Amino acid sequence: MASTSIKILLVESESRDSSLMLTLLGESSQPRFETKNVSALSEALKALGEEKFGVILLNLNLKDSEGLQTLTKILTKFSHTPVIVINGADDEALMARMMKSGAQDYWTKAQVGARFMSRSIGLAVERFKSVSPQVSMAEAIKSKNADDLSKKVSDAKIEQRVGGRREKVLVAEDEEEILQIILKRLEKLGFSEVVSVSNGMEAYNTCIAKMNQHESFDVIISDWKMPRLSGLEFLTKVRGNIHLKDTPFMMITGMDERDNVKEAAEHKVSEYLVKPFKLEDFDRKIEGLLRSSKKR
Repeated sequence: MASTSIKILLVESESRDSSLMLTLLGESSQPRFETKNVSALSEALKALGEEKFGVILLNLNLKDSEGLQTLTKILTKFSHTPVIVINGADDEALMARMMKSGAQDYWTKAQVGARFMSRSIGLAVERFKSVSPQVSMAEAIKSKNADDLSKKVSDAKIEQRVGGRREKVLVAEDEEEILQIILKRLEKLGFSEVVSVSNGMEAYNTCIAKMNQHESFDVIISDWKMPRLSGLEFLTKVRGNIHLKDTPFMMITGMDERDNVKEAAEHKVSEYLVKPFKLEDFDRKIEGLLRSSKKR
């Protein structure tokens, strides 16, 4: 199998941090990363004007720019390249602001690791392709009519559909074998708008990004045991968000976790499945969740 290559612009002013990230990115073989490192916003804008990059890894605090304006200046001119924000603090409010402003993901420097970075970059690229068709961030920043912009996004997404059911499903599962079973089953059931992520934090970030585009998932399917945020922690965040709290949520748990079902129920889980599960049980529970979704 031929290795995929993604060209990355790393915008990081701290030499020690940039050296670490360059090393970790160099460890990936699928996809392979070709990385250029600059240390200032002006250098980043110059590089983006001269070369085409697949992803931008952006530290918000540079020697010539700080905070949200760093992201805004990048997206105003180069909105067709996905941006992952890198920051030293694990700040949920800041993360939400960055995602709302157009970032595809938010990393803290403590999280970076070769496998994590490779997965997150790949997901950010795919999410960017599916979430932002034909509508640039420059339009969003310049637009004086939010309703008109929202209509553009909606029209672009409708053009992307290739038949099938229109309900939107989010799947959070870090076991590849289980994930493929779920995805193939959803495809067989006719679902064409399915997003998959590998941990609870990515799942919650994806929900926030969808919410900020005035959309939502009709159903969430989540594993219990996942990195970064467990399924229960993800469920707790969803139920604690006024805009997401009513989303039908199905938890998938292992045989030795049956006692945890009670805990999930206390956090208002909508449904649960115990691994290994029968496909007909999966189908029945999904249809039930969709019926409840339509009543919201």
